[in-house]
Parts: sequence; structure tokens; C-alpha cells
Amino acid sequence: GSVTKYKSSVTGAYFTPIVKGSDGRLWFAGNTRKIHAMTTNGNETTYSIPSNPAQVESMVLGPDGNVWYTTWNNDQQGVIGKVTPSGNITEYKFNNYSGYARGLAVGPNGKIWFASTMGTGTISTNGEINLIGGYGGVALIPWGIASDGKGYIWGIGHDGSTGSRLIR
Repeated sequence: GSVTKYKSSVTGAYFTPIVKGSDGRLWFAGNTRKIHAMTTNGNETTYSIPSNPAQVESMVLGPDGNVWYTTWNNDQQGVIGKVTPSGNITEYKFNNYSGYARGLAVGPNGKIWFASTMGTGTISTNGEINLIGGYGGVALIPWGIASDGKGYIWGIGHDGSTGSRLIR
């Protein structure tokens, strides 16, 4: 098939996560300190992220119709945020934890699961964070998390010595 390219309004940027929003636009981010939403005909809108992160690590469409994201900052303070289809952003910090979240997945319980440097956890659509715990005694640097549709949450990460591991 044919490929159509659209250029972002931000030059010098790289983008990593992308997700289709409930509004039909493609939502993406990266190292721009902004969330970008683009129609399939190339019209782009950008929204500034209040925490001004170094980059957005992951994105997922939540059960509430909002796009959820995780950020990374040099201060290692974790932030999980959500942006509504109209561009309103709310951010939630790990108040009692140091570290940051990377991967996001919607679990069978309707909560958004995250993989973080502190372990796995959930965040409800109203922002209640629940840290569940570590990775079964394995020191793990998380990269991603997924729901298998059968009630299990899977994660992948690197433990620094034996390579990547897939855990459930």
C-alpha cells in the first residue's frame, strides 16, 4: 500500500508511544514536553504537560476514554497523567514512593496497571494509586506491561545480570 507522511510541528523531536484516542485522533509523545494529537489527515494539536517531563514513557487508552501516560524526569519522581479528548491534563504523583512508572496497561478490573521502579501497581480513573509490590524478589528495571485478556498482567524488564525477563 501507499504511505503518507505527516510532519510534527515540533522540530528535532523524537516520539515513542502512540495510541488511538476515543476521539479517533492519534495521540503521541516523546521528548517534547507535550502531548500531541493528530487527525488522520495530518492536523496536529499539542498540549503542554504541567510537570514538564524529560520525556513520556508510555501511553494507553483508559476505560474512561482518556489517554493515560507515564513520564520520566531526571529527579526520578514518578508521574502518571491523563489527558481528556478536549486536552485537559491531570497528573498524579507517587507521593509516598520514589521512582517512576514506565509501562501502562488496562487490566481486567478496569484499573490502569503500571510497571515502575518500585514494582507493579494500579491507578484508578479518579487517580487513586495502589502500589502492589516488587517482582517476586527479582531486582527489575521495568520496560513494559500488558494485560492478556484472561485476568493476568504481564511485565517485561531487565534485571541487570541475566537479561530481560517476562513475569506474570
